[in-house]
Amino acid sequence: MRIASMLSEFEVNSLDPIERILLETDGTVTSMLEAACLERIVVVNLAQHVVSAMERFEPLQVDKGERLMGRKVLLQGERTGANYVYAESVIAIDRIEPPLRHGLLASDEPIGRIWQAHRLETFKEILWLEREPAGRRSRYFRADPGARLLVRTYRVYSQKVPVMLITEYFSPFLAFHITKKSEETNDNADLQNPGPASSHGIARTDARISGRGETSTAHCLSGDLGTN
Repeated sequence: MRIASMLSEFEVNSLDPIERILLETDGTVTSMLEAACLERIVVVNLAQHVVSAMERFEPLQVDKGERLMGRKVLLQGERTGANYVYAESVIAIDRIEPPLRHGLLASDEPIGRIWQAHRLETFKEILWLEREPAGRRSRYFRADPGARLLVRTYRVYSQKVPVMLITEYFSPFLAFHITKKSEETNDNADLQNPGPASSHGIARTDARISGRGETSTAHCLSGDLGTN
């Protein structure tokens, strides 16, 4: 009910189905993007740094002196190079299981894929959903700084202990990318199984876009990880 209440603050009918699903899901965003966009999702690691908390960080119930890892990444299509999501995470690095900790520190795999690979049990608590101007994040999506991004923030628990705070910013062109993938798939199917109209030499043209309260992760560890 809480998520439904959050969504009611949007004009829900203005959201594409994939946007509503991604905002509400408690599964891995990586898997859902791969299914919707028909390509493997890779991580572009923009910044990653481990620091000791200067004061208590209440969203993860971390005390002063405990280690926190800040991480900023893009979820990008391996084939197209399109950036689908920009994400910021704050992780209580010493609370997570060794396989996940090693995966985060030593690889560029998406967090969700690491969870699945090691069969780690986690629970997501969605804290809030909102829209906000892209601002400096617009460069990741080749969008106007005034474009309004769908944003969700959630807390991840492992063994009933809060271990991560993650904020995801979704590309304003996400629905466009998915529609194009669907059209391309249908076009390929038409070429492989030509119907009666194919013999008439019908030409198709495509218009493409190139390239692509609690404390927020955007403000946590500010100064340690560089600018957004």
